[in-house]
Amino acid sequence: MEFKGRALFNVLRINYRDGLLTDVKPWQVEDYRALDDETIFNRLAFLDIHLDEESLLLYINECDSPEELAECLLDENQSVEIRQQIYLLVFELWRRYGTDKQSISIFCDELDHIIEAYEDGEEEARESLFQSLEALEDILDESVDQGNKPQRAFQEIKSFLCHDLEAFLFEFISGLIDKGHETYPSELIDAFYEYYSDTLWLDLLRIRLLALVDLTDTLPMLERLLEELEETPNFQLYLEVLKFLTYVGDSKQFHYVFEQAITVLRTEEDLDELLDVAMNYFHTMEKPEEEKEVRSLIESRGELPPMKVVDTDSETYHKLIQLVVRVLSLQEG
Repeated sequence: MEFKGRALFNVLRINYRDGLLTDVKPWQVEDYRALDDETIFNRLAFLDIHLDEESLLLYINECDSPEELAECLLDENQSVEIRQQIYLLVFELWRRYGTDKQSISIFCDELDHIIEAYEDGEEEARESLFQSLEALEDILDESVDQGNKPQRAFQEIKSFLCHDLEAFLFEFISGLIDKGHETYPSELIDAFYEYYSDTLWLDLLRIRLLALVDLTDTLPMLERLLEELEETPNFQLYLEVLKFLTYVGDSKQFHYVFEQAITVLRTEEDLDELLDVAMNYFHTMEKPEEEKEVRSLIESRGELPPMKVVDTDSETYHKLIQLVVRVLSLQEG
């Protein structure tokens, strides 16, 4: 079987920790970093893999990655579950003893670990994240230098990660811009631009950066972005544009983009997000009555399954949309 690092098990562990998953086995969600060496070697022995530090180092010297080492140790007659348990234990040993042979899977596991710590608010993770992103850029550039296409190189890295790397980078850079940073966000955009599958996300970040200096220069760039977005509509990107227009205070553009977003929303969660954006817009524009009206609409919806498909023929859907668009039209006027 092909192993792609710890990505799957990191997803399981995070979802289990956050209460989003309950039907798991302890070994699938365990923090292997917390185990001491003796425990790991003993567990491998229980699974009929007999290693000690000396023999492990010999194997590491002959193999290029924890995946290759696992394949050397595994028996094809073992069940998938046993093979996965062995791999996770071997992976952790490689992480500790194979520091001179850092594989893509080890690098991506560490990046996942740092991203998780950063998102959990651990301050010390910030500097580690900066270093890891710099290393990631070097890995990608080296892959391209070896003849790989940029997006293919990026896709290979992403296949070893449990986090959505493009989404994380967007949110990370966006947060830096929110705090008034200019140089580092610009460097990150330049570093990863050619690797993104949809560069419109980074184009929007560039527009936001330019808006910090001269808002008027952003208008032609935003027009071009919206023209391209019409060709390949993306609901989440429309939301981000709406958030920017809330900051800009451009009522006419906000109304236009809001209507475009309506045409591509698909789920109840989409509709909730769109209404939240509208409410925040009226709050920012100091329109308390309109803000109150949208909040009332949101509260009247109650609890709905987030991924349920919106019934666009329902009276409720049309009432909500028509009311929000009407309020926006009044604001524009």
